[in-house]
Amino acid sequence: MINIIDKLPDNNLEKTFFWEIAFKLRDLLKDKDLVDNILFMNYGDKHEIPPRTVILMNADEQYRTPDEANNPNVVKIFKQYCPENPHPKLFPLPLGVPTGFDSNSKPKNIEERDIDVVFMGQFANNRTSMLNLMSSFVGSNIQTFFGFTSGFNRGISRNAYSDIMRNSKIAICPTGTASPETFRLYEAVSAGCIAVTCNQPDNWIYTGMPVFTYHNENEISGIVDNILSLPVESRQRLSDKSVSYYNNIWSGKSVADIIFDEIANVAE
Repeated sequence: MINIIDKLPDNNLEKTFFWEIAFKLRDLLKDKDLVDNILFMNYGDKHEIPPRTVILMNADEQYRTPDEANNPNVVKIFKQYCPENPHPKLFPLPLGVPTGFDSNSKPKNIEERDIDVVFMGQFANNRTSMLNLMSSFVGSNIQTFFGFTSGFNRGISRNAYSDIMRNSKIAICPTGTASPETFRLYEAVSAGCIAVTCNQPDNWIYTGMPVFTYHNENEISGIVDNILSLPVESRQRLSDKSVSYYNNIWSGKSVADIIFDEIANVAE
């Protein structure tokens, strides 16, 4: 019997994603004598950790190595915001789609979407360029939806946000306010948007993802123009590749398969 130990607060945005991973992982592990516990926890929280425990860890945008990596009871830590060249017990974990975002409904075909370019998110000092980008589309034929909020997760309802994303062709996914990684990228890809994003960490999570990457935010407008000039069939293929990448790499069930392989490698 594999125990699932949930130490995350009820309003934690990753909770649904972690549970999806844990249920699939428990099924994969049930006939294997590899671990006894799957623990969800925030970085920095202190908990008693029983022997043979796998940890799913979040809440550390500073990319630090947790103390639990040196605990002999810990088999492996699957950590969001994982540092480069991590401790042998650390393995990068995707952010996933946050609780409340619709990642399961069938996406619209790309040309059935009313919004050409979308960005919705918290206004921050590292996102002032989004205002300039918004201004660059004024007077054009490009249909945009730009929305700024005063703080993280303080905007419209998750359902309304999902609907807008799923009705958009291109999603601008700049760096998060504290790290390059952002929930917005996962939401956009799962919704079948063509994502335009900054450079992401060099690990398995982002290798081969079907997105357009910019090195300087001044490049975004030109990238958008290039995407919108593509034939409809090409844009649809990009949208389909986004959904496929999410389902095969980033979904909770797919991540559980990868975690299982890592745990099995530890036992060899």
